[in-house]
Amino acid sequence: MTDDEAIDRGESGNLPSRASKKKLSPGLLATLSSTALWVLSLILAFTIHPGEPLIWLPDALLLLGFVPLLLLWHRWWLTLLFGLFNGGIGFFLLLLACFNLSDFPAETRAVVGPGIEHLVGYHSCWTWMVLGALSTAVGLVHLLVKICRFLLSKSGS
Repeated sequence: MTDDEAIDRGESGNLPSRASKKKLSPGLLATLSSTALWVLSLILAFTIHPGEPLIWLPDALLLLGFVPLLLLWHRWWLTLLFGLFNGGIGFFLLLLACFNLSDFPAETRAVVGPGIEHLVGYHSCWTWMVLGALSTAVGLVHLLVKICRFLLSKSGS
């Protein structure tokens, strides 16, 4: 008798059920969705050019690709650091947009200029700062919940 016949007759014994074969684990689902968002982000990064209204979308998809993994790991400190670092990157991009290339010495303009133009042209500072602020807020809420639970458990003992 084959495995399929045994399952059909209800004589599964040690055989895995079909329901367990079709179920995706949360880790696999998070990995697949993160990878899909990152690949889409890379595709859009090479199709959307500076000056177009949707130039923020590749960075947004790149950062949103981390959300399924952050939800899977459920670590408040990791979400908080993710938000703080991304907010810092956004602030750095905002500072770069304020630089005037004519203020740099002629010797460094050739080196610094293309890098600044690329970063400012291809990466929206607001995308990084907004998603960084949201991640920071989520991390802080989780931190406050953990602190409140800890204090309640210590006061109840």
